[in-house]
Amino acid sequence: MELKEQNIIENENLTECSHCGDEFNIDDLVEIDGELYCDECKCENFCYCEHCDTWVDNSDILNINDEFVCQTCADNHFYKCDECGDFIHGDDVIYTAEGHVCNTCCDDYYRYCAGCGEYHHEDYSYYNDYRGEYYCENCYNDYREQEFESQYFNTELFNTSYSQTNSTRCYGIELEIEDCELPYNDIECNTIFGCKEDGSLSEGSEFYSPILRGDKGIEEIKKFCDIVKYNSVGNGAGFHLHIDTRDLTVEQIKKVYYLYRIIDNDIFRTICSSRIENSYCQPLQVKHKAIRNVIDKEGFYKTCKGDRYFGFNIDSVLAHNTIEIRYHHGTINFEEIKNWIKLHLSFVQYGLKHSNEDFIRLTKELKTIKNQKGRLRKIIYTLTRDKALVDFYVKQYETFWA
Repeated sequence: MELKEQNIIENENLTECSHCGDEFNIDDLVEIDGELYCDECKCENFCYCEHCDTWVDNSDILNINDEFVCQTCADNHFYKCDECGDFIHGDDVIYTAEGHVCNTCCDDYYRYCAGCGEYHHEDYSYYNDYRGEYYCENCYNDYREQEFESQYFNTELFNTSYSQTNSTRCYGIELEIEDCELPYNDIECNTIFGCKEDGSLSEGSEFYSPILRGDKGIEEIKKFCDIVKYNSVGNGAGFHLHIDTRDLTVEQIKKVYYLYRIIDNDIFRTICSSRIENSYCQPLQVKHKAIRNVIDKEGFYKTCKGDRYFGFNIDSVLAHNTIEIRYHHGTINFEEIKNWIKLHLSFVQYGLKHSNEDFIRLTKELKTIKNQKGRLRKIIYTLTRDKALVDFYVKQYETFWA
């Protein structure tokens, strides 16, 4: 009697599986969407979503990177890669200008635009050789308008004079202008200057001439200065002058270096006082002995250890066949530029024509002059024989250093 009552009680605790109809203890069943299922039916017809911790019908489950996810979670938290079709978790998706992709497809088929900061498909990306970066079509066109090559200048002109340069030697200039509103189109169409980006500038560009010569070259510089005369230069800009050394021997270049070593500190007194502390145009540091041991143009590079950031950059001899004069502050003032070119072409010419004994004599004479204006007058007149240059740079000294 007691056994029958126990069986009745146990049968009363059994519940049918909603799928197979078999009876099971209530503790052995799982409720899914309001229905109870046995373990076997549950495994046959449902899968567990590891994202929302819910049992879901097999037809509504997806395998994403070996993780079972329901369709709802897939829609809310995952994206389908536009390239390979695989699902990507929202935390790992890479958004592109066209949609969204996985990391692998992004690396394989997309390029980061340095202009707008978005990823674009490689079919619509363009590589900028000078910057070493990719750009989308829109940004590439924007930047391309601000980069152009310099035009040809005939340095063999026979109808030019040299009164404004005091030398037949070729030269070229680089003018950094830190201004975001530059007349790029006017410069490209109406001058022979080229344009490129300069990493030292927060905005604006560097403009560079082709190889120039004589007064005709000065005229081309004036055309450029007239176009940009209403722009601002910026405190971080510089003006670099390149002087041709293609026809010079190593010994001749060394003589010019010896001369500049003597007057290096005085040259800084003809320009903005902040330049002497500028890391892009440091005072000369290489000793005479090191230069004396140079036997070829590559030796200049080794002696300077590849460092070009000196006011007198002799490293440029190997790189460009020029001596680069980097002292000057940024300027678009035509008179400053013209006089600077004439000054240093004259300095180089003096260095080539005179001996080391002459340099020693000049050094001794300068030691007897106690004031800076007197030193500048002595140096500039001795090296150029140009009173107008003397007056101009004494006035520059008074403006920047007095």
